[in-house]
Amino acid sequence: MEKSWVLDSSCLILFGKIRRLDLPATLPGPIYVPMSVKREILAEKPPDLASTWLKRKDCPAQVVRAPVPASVRKWALGQGESEVLAFALKHRGSTAVLDDRRARLCAKELGITVKGTIGLILWLKQQGRLSRIGPILELFPHSGFRLDPGILRTALKLAGEDDAEWKEGPGVREAPAAYGTGTASPNPRRAGKPKSKRKK
Repeated sequence: MEKSWVLDSSCLILFGKIRRLDLPATLPGPIYVPMSVKREILAEKPPDLASTWLKRKDCPAQVVRAPVPASVRKWALGQGESEVLAFALKHRGSTAVLDDRRARLCAKELGITVKGTIGLILWLKQQGRLSRIGPILELFPHSGFRLDPGILRTALKLAGEDDAEWKEGPGVREAPAAYGTGTASPNPRRAGKPKSKRKK
């Protein structure tokens, strides 16, 4: 069975923010984006690079419709995440790329193969499709994301890379659930905005 990939908006928005939308094209096999995921990305104001990527004629992703079955609906997830899971459930050769914790729990219950954004990048390194992941992970904080130190060390260790030179960007907010650490999932579009300070 040919391996395929179905992507949620979180990884595509992040890849756009770090200007690495070349990464999905390195995946072996077909790439799918559910219609609701496309709508969510195109709704970005102002339009981001992920929107531009989806509109390109040479975009490697195929937009698909995915009716959501009751086994997924009962989890009350976002429509995009639900359609990612619905597609992967129907097409058993697919890997769902999801960062939301509850969506990943749903995938586990339904026997769906799932990877988070960092897991996907690590897999590309392990398959010889990336030479290093450190330079990619270093871009995350500067895009408004911050890696959980434990997840960082584990990813770099599994990739056979040294984390001694890792430098975090200043003034960024935590977004650990985007990388599968199990806390509440942030909105990637808001993660980079600093909190306003109260006037004394």
